[in-house]
Amino acid sequence: MRIRAIEEKDNFIIADIIKRVLIEFKADPKTTFLGDPAINTMYYNYQTPKSVYYIIEENDQVMGGCGINLLDEGDSKTCELQRMFLLPESRGKGYGKLLMDACINKAIEFGFDEIYLESLTQMTGAIKLYERSGFQYIKNPKGNTGHGGCNVFMVLDLKTKEV
Repeated sequence: MRIRAIEEKDNFIIADIIKRVLIEFKADPKTTFLGDPAINTMYYNYQTPKSVYYIIEENDQVMGGCGINLLDEGDSKTCELQRMFLLPESRGKGYGKLLMDACINKAIEFGFDEIYLESLTQMTGAIKLYERSGFQYIKNPKGNTGHGGCNVFMVLDLKTKEV
């Protein structure tokens, strides 16, 4: 198993994984990332300051990924945990926790005070990971992610976390 930053060659592979997982969880393509054209340009989406997208590989096969980026229309101290998706065969192996820890550590390194995320209630495994990682539920969305179909909103206070 290896974690690395996304490369341009990963665009098609990670887009396919994201689409497969969102379809698995019956996400609405009109209101979630499933219908967003940015799904096909993941490498380019994370070439801005204070952003990173990690790929996790097993035996040189991409199994999923997760990243952080500044929250659109949020404050400069809040980033968003984005595109946490793992293939079904890679779940339960601790890969989600490894990706989460990498993103949390990078967010702290970048100087963010808070990580925000949105999810779907049916993604129970991911939500349990978020809870175990210290994320707390909030009632309303933050910023403008453009994905109104999500119904779970959480934040992690980084001011008490250490790298």
